[in-house]
Parts: sequence; C-alpha cells; structure tokens
Amino acid sequence: SDLKPRQVRKSIAPWKSYISQYSSQYDVDPDLVSAIVYAESKGDPFRISSVGALGLMQIMPATADFMGFDNVLDPEENIKAGVKYIAWLLSRYGEHHALWAWNAGPTNVHKKFMPYETRKFIVEVLSVKTFLKEEKTDLS
Repeated sequence: SDLKPRQVRKSIAPWKSYISQYSSQYDVDPDLVSAIVYAESKGDPFRISSVGALGLMQIMPATADFMGFDNVLDPEENIKAGVKYIAWLLSRYGEHHALWAWNAGPTNVHKKFMPYETRKFIVEVLSVKTFLKEEKTDLS
C-alpha cells in the first residue's frame, strides 16, 4: 500500500482533541474518524472540493444543513458535523456501507451503485484505520 505513516500522523495531529471529543460524544471509533479526515482532506481545514464539499471531513452543504450545522469551515464544527453524520450512517448500515453512503450518498447504496472513486475511498479509510489501530498496539 502507498500509506505514508508520517503524513497520516501529521494530518490528524492538530485535530486529535476534536476527534476524540466528538467520537466519544457520538460513540464512533476515533480511528475511523481520523481515517476519514485523512482520506477526505489530508488534514486541510480549508479544503473545498470541485463538488463543494467543505473542510476536514469534506461535508456537503446539504449534509451540514441536514445535521443542523451552518459553519463547517470551522474545524471543530466540521468534525462535530462529520462525526454526527457518520454515527447516523453507522446506525443504519455496517461500517463498509456507511462509508459507501458517506462518499457516494445513501441513494447509491440503495441502488447498489458504487463509483470507482468510492471503492478507492473505502479502501483508503479502512487501511488508515487499520494502520492507526496497529500503531497503538505497537506502542503498548
């Protein structure tokens, strides 16, 4: 895999406190959240995608509205909105399908349509999550 451990750690380090706070609040694995942050923005809080997804977790404006957030370019609000949304998806789907819905939208999950980009996204998130778990094990 082309995983870059130093880049992963550097990308998520500034956001660790928000990630742990909101992962705990919404009962989501913080390594999963960290992996989404890395896959979506490489830790850039000002990232805006070509389709208008915003910030660290690349929240779509419609998703932010749906989740009740109005300033997702604020890093804390972005992570809180993202964790709340992935928690909502996880409560409806298993992890793999939640990531599919996160990236491609729930409609595509129901249509059983997975874009190539989504397949790559899921692989990246799960490999970063695994790396973060293994790193914790190695340190103990």
